[in-house]
Order: sequence, then structure tokens, then C-alpha cells
Amino acid sequence: MDKQKEISIGFQLNGIQTLQFATFPKNLVEGKEANIDTNINFHVTPEHHIVSVSCRLEFLQKKNVFLMLEIGCHFSIAPDTWDSLLDKKNNEVRLPKGFATHLAVLTIGTARGVLHAETKDTPMNNYPLPTLNLTKMITKDAVIPLGKDNK
Repeated sequence: MDKQKEISIGFQLNGIQTLQFATFPKNLVEGKEANIDTNINFHVTPEHHIVSVSCRLEFLQKKNVFLMLEIGCHFSIAPDTWDSLLDKKNNEVRLPKGFATHLAVLTIGTARGVLHAETKDTPMNNYPLPTLNLTKMITKDAVIPLGKDNK
């Protein structure tokens, strides 16, 4: 069994954005169970050593969206660590699976708080974001190609 070399990654959260928030009250049947579609994406801004994680959540009942939230968390990566994540040969940034999962967990937790604040005093507040097993969603290193979309 090969063990990957563990590296210490210095980082800090330096920004949170609510990218989208919408409610569709006509699609909500209060008290009825909801399904949640979850999408996590990774982006980089290489010139600033930033890794961004976006999380889009759609709450549905019978395939009808009644609540949608998309947020982005932006993490500064320590300069000495950035080089260890950068693969110049393949023009990409590789986030080890454990680190990518950790950033996603922080982003989901942030989304949970944003969701609560945005739905406070509404019937939609009765649909909190449950815990999610992100290890089932992130099963390998996150590889982010560098190109015109990441500048």
C-alpha cells in the first residue's frame, strides 16, 4: 500500500461571495421532504495564489426547485506551498484529495450559515442543509487546469 507524501499546506480564508440566491415559494410544499442537488467546483487565480471553491445547492420537491444557493469561498495559499501544488509541466494545479475535501467542508459549512441567514423567518428555514459526506463526492485529487478561465 503506497502512502502519499503528506505536505503541510498553509492557507487562509480571505473571501466569501454569495454568487446566487433564489427562492421559489410556489414550489414549496411545507412539511414535505426535500432532495438536495449539490455541486462543488474548484478554480484558481494563479497570479494571487488563490484557490476558490464554489458550492451550488438546489433544494427540490418533485423535481421542482424551491431554493437555490451558490456561494464561493476564496482561500489564499501560502507562497511556499503554492509551488508544491503547481505542476508547470502540465500547466495545472493539483490539490491533494484530503486538502480539497477540507476546503469543500469549509465551503459547505459557510453555505449552511448563509442559507440560515437568508431564509430566517421564512418557511424555507425549516430545510437546513444537512451534513454531507464529501469524501464520497471528492474521491481523488482536484486537478485544475491553468488557462484563460483561471487568469
